[in-house]
Amino acid sequence: MAQDDAEPTQLPPVEVTAQRLREVVQAFVADVSEVHERGGQIARFDTRICPGVVNLPANIAQTLNDRIASAAHVAGRAVGGPGCVPNVLVIFTDDSDRLANELADAHPSAFAFYVTLNQNAESALTAFRAPGETVRVWYMARETTGIEQAFRIGRPRGTFAVRAPIGLYPNSGRLSAAHETVITRSLIIVDTSRLGPINPQALGDYLAMVSLARIDTRASTAHLDTILNLFSDSDAARPQGLSPWDKAYLKSLYSARANSASTGLHVRDIANRMTRRVTDTQ
Repeated sequence: MAQDDAEPTQLPPVEVTAQRLREVVQAFVADVSEVHERGGQIARFDTRICPGVVNLPANIAQTLNDRIASAAHVAGRAVGGPGCVPNVLVIFTDDSDRLANELADAHPSAFAFYVTLNQNAESALTAFRAPGETVRVWYMARETTGIEQAFRIGRPRGTFAVRAPIGLYPNSGRLSAAHETVITRSLIIVDTSRLGPINPQALGDYLAMVSLARIDTRASTAHLDTILNLFSDSDAARPQGLSPWDKAYLKSLYSARANSASTGLHVRDIANRMTRRVTDTQ
């Protein structure tokens, strides 16, 4: 029988594509998610998000605040109301090299505290101080048992509330740890002298992505549809906002088990959830 008359062979493209997608998603989660603590968990906020943007005209600052708040809602986090104390602070300056070092020098106890807790934070602090960055981020994180009790302590002029751990996760074991790692604050410095013309909505989404998750901004993502490519060398390739891929990552990070026992378990949990969400959008 001639080759042209042969019956066509049906290939299973869906299964192959699904397998490939899982691999790409898991590689993305592993590459962009920074882990510093010995426990190896991928940190996230466990409180409401309160963004604050300084040194910009009020209308532009409000746009950026709104985009960060919108992304927080995508992740499933509540957002603080007017007057809340910022735990996502974005500072714009025309000399970020100087400001970053001044902040690190002026608040050594705050920076040293997080360096002490995080086994890789010395290199992170070196990167934060390094010259030449358009956007740099310092994450403040801590480990918590997840079970805390509020106490009110009396003072001559009233009382104030404190929260203290009273126990460990009840389901700690081989797959889950007795603690979780949470981001308490994100400090972002943006250098206006290096920023150039940019879409404020896209910038707001980029700042949201790198503040709500502890992101390695040096990870290679050029082959993916993500806001992390905002500062790509090619203007044509620059995204205009959070992509379905980005939203799937944030949703998956914030819905995954917070007290995974290892980085590998946490990456797989987030990646599995993200794969399902990406598949649903295709």
